[in-house]
Amino acid sequence: MKKLFAMTAAVLLLFSVLLGIPAAYGQAPETGKTLDILFSHDTHSHLNTFTTVVEDEETDIGGFAGELPTAELYLRATAMACFCPVMQWHAEPRSGQFYATHEDGFNNDRSPWNLAEKLNAPEVLEVAVHYARLRRRLRPYLVGEAANCVKARRPMMAHLCLDFPDDERALACEDEYMLGRDLLVAPIVEAGAKGRAVWLPAGTWRDFFTGETLTGGRERYAECPLERIPVYERVRSDG
Repeated sequence: MKKLFAMTAAVLLLFSVLLGIPAAYGQAPETGKTLDILFSHDTHSHLNTFTTVVEDEETDIGGFAGELPTAELYLRATAMACFCPVMQWHAEPRSGQFYATHEDGFNNDRSPWNLAEKLNAPEVLEVAVHYARLRRRLRPYLVGEAANCVKARRPMMAHLCLDFPDDERALACEDEYMLGRDLLVAPIVEAGAKGRAVWLPAGTWRDFFTGETLTGGRERYAECPLERIPVYERVRSDG
């Protein structure tokens, strides 16, 4: 039975990464501790889930119901979703359980082309396309890490404490996570922020976007326009 469960989990996780189909459950947006910017789920409650038995977690870009998100919120959520096990958006119909507007002609579609039109913000579509292309380039890494997570029985998206248990700053960190074994992600979670402080645990890291090599065991400030999210690749001595 245990072997069958592991095989089933492996199939679901790999298919979720390959096809973009969530193989786990989402969380209610009102649960847990909140941040200034809420994606459809709350970052803190996500991290609580990541440290348990859930191998695969997903977020709904820009929420799935209620008022439409701002362009900033949508793009920050898109950036984070690009570095989640599953990258997706979906929306409830107007008659859905969280229906929150009575505006005539309201369109709840959370696609980037609809948001770009409704918000009169063409940059939404431009930046969303950038992240969609980046996601395709990440696919080989994600597939490999999905397989490893099933084998190692660890979440694919994990709190820093799982990889750096002796690092007190990592243990206290509530808004960074590891995607697989080698990518540290620090999403922007405050409205209007142009950057953020990032704690890099001990070791050598490479800025995912600029290629700059950094020494860990210290905090650094990362500037972050809408087309960027602080992501760092762990550089291993074994190559």
